[in-house]
Amino acid sequence: MTGSEFGGGKLRYTVQRLSVREEAVVFLWAGYNAVCFFLFWAVQLVIVLVLCRLYVTQMDTAYVSGQTIFLAFYRSNFLHSLLPLEEISRYVRNGILILTLGVCASCFSFRQRRGERGSAVVVLAVIVAVSFPNAMGSFGSDIFLSLVALCIAAGAVAGIWKERGGENGS
Repeated sequence: MTGSEFGGGKLRYTVQRLSVREEAVVFLWAGYNAVCFFLFWAVQLVIVLVLCRLYVTQMDTAYVSGQTIFLAFYRSNFLHSLLPLEEISRYVRNGILILTLGVCASCFSFRQRRGERGSAVVVLAVIVAVSFPNAMGSFGSDIFLSLVALCIAAGAVAGIWKERGGENGS
């Protein structure tokens, strides 16, 4: 909710007083949001790896090898999507999802400051939550999800530019 006025603040007034255009602020917030989503992914990954390591230390040694944790990441669709190991398309998909979620969250606060509803981040978050855990080898699904996310983010950014054009024309 960075940049929104849900807490009762008057952020729109503050942003309008800056010497930079509000679109530049939106893109700076998009970068900030993307970094936050990246850190969220990294913390999830560290927590899962620590829990897997803890589980391995509690298991009977007859069932443990040096590959036990990585085999768990190959067997579980969610874990494999979180850390795809050698599946490059999944890394690309995750990177695109991080960037597009950051952009859509920033566009949401832009819309909210204008009294409008920004639904792009909600739609994208639902799509990501539903389709994140894919099976291994889902190259087509990864590409499709990446393209959908890019289209949603492009639509959110286009709405900002379209509004900017309307303000210049008035």
